[in-house]
Amino acid sequence: MTSLLLDGMQKETSLPPPASGHNNRLKRQQRHSLYSKGERFVIGHSVAELLEKCKAYDKDFKALIPIGAFLDRFYIPTRYPNGLPGGVPAYVYRRKDSAEAIKMAQKVFDFISSKLSTD
Repeated sequence: MTSLLLDGMQKETSLPPPASGHNNRLKRQQRHSLYSKGERFVIGHSVAELLEKCKAYDKDFKALIPIGAFLDRFYIPTRYPNGLPGGVPAYVYRRKDSAEAIKMAQKVFDFISSKLSTD
């Protein structure tokens, strides 16, 4: 099974793994799923909204929408240093937050991978 973790990101560091990068890979996969269903214009950055669009083709995606909403919390604030009012992502998000986001992103990624392989 393909992992969302990139080889260079598996090293142990003092900083949490960047959850925003995993969201980007996940969104590309969601777009691929929608393109495979015939969509031609797939825009947006919200994992939850993209899963909502996928649900129109497969009701099984509905269960993943709350996970997408959880992952959306990591997109702007972890990617852009000024995404948090008065804070720096490295001081707000902890290793366990990042680990949970990566675990949830992997769950969605695996689900979509299995759907794409059966189409």
